[in-house]
Amino acid sequence: MQWITKQEIAWESVEAALEVYKRVLQVKLEEAYQEAEEAFYHQLHQAERDRLCLARYGDLDQCDNG
Repeated sequence: MQWITKQEIAWESVEAALEVYKRVLQVKLEEAYQEAEEAFYHQLHQAERDRLCLARYGDLDQCDNG
């Protein structure tokens, strides 16, 4: 029978904690990417609306007012 030392148990705990930490970081990274992507497409949509407004009216204030 092989005995597990306290050091081995501690190391396994550290490894398990690191795996959890890596998963948390991955989720946070995915959330940050999603937020950045949504902000990018929102800004792109706004830029396209502004471009169409300028082409049609020559003034962005015309679009904001209706």
